[in-house]
Amino acid sequence: MRIATLLPAGVLIVWFGVHAVATAAEETTSGTTAKAPEQLVTETVAKVQKILQDPNYADAAKKKTNREKVRTIILTVVDMKTVGMLTLADYRKKFSEAQLATFQELFSRLLFTNYISHLEKSSFGKVIILRTEKPSKASLRVKTKTVTDAGETPVDFSFVQQGKNWMLYDIHIEGVSMLGNYRTQFREILMKKSPDEFLAQLRAKVKENEENL
Repeated sequence: MRIATLLPAGVLIVWFGVHAVATAAEETTSGTTAKAPEQLVTETVAKVQKILQDPNYADAAKKKTNREKVRTIILTVVDMKTVGMLTLADYRKKFSEAQLATFQELFSRLLFTNYISHLEKSSFGKVIILRTEKPSKASLRVKTKTVTDAGETPVDFSFVQQGKNWMLYDIHIEGVSMLGNYRTQFREILMKKSPDEFLAQLRAKVKENEENL
């Protein structure tokens, strides 16, 4: 089964870099707990934006290094372990610890390679933070809308608390979960293939993506 790209380029602007972040409901999101994920989004966006807007970014000799800088920034705010475990769901029981570690590495590379080429071609927009909800004691959801020339798109960022830090683990675009989409796709593969066969297919897809960047 082909492992497909699942997020539109407009949403990549939200996650990997935007022109500005505006708060539309500051008073309703007051307090350290509510502000932490919003600050995380804002600071990450600023770091990625700085790299993407550097005149040297397009330099072929430096592009690989610059892309890796962006990937490193993203990995500091995304909880790939939680993303990986929730994406594999019950099938994670079939994976050894070594296989799980390999999956997390390959999956993080898949997500990045799927989207960085689209991001580099996209125009930047604005993210408006609407409010923060608390579905459970250890999770927060930052509800936003992205505004581009093409219109507005509702996007929710889901965070899980790891110690004192909040880490991103899912994005909902117009109500559709990124994590859920990959979970469905991977389940269809793992119904027919072993973890090693699945990892081989994932590795091949990542290699293909990286060669095409």
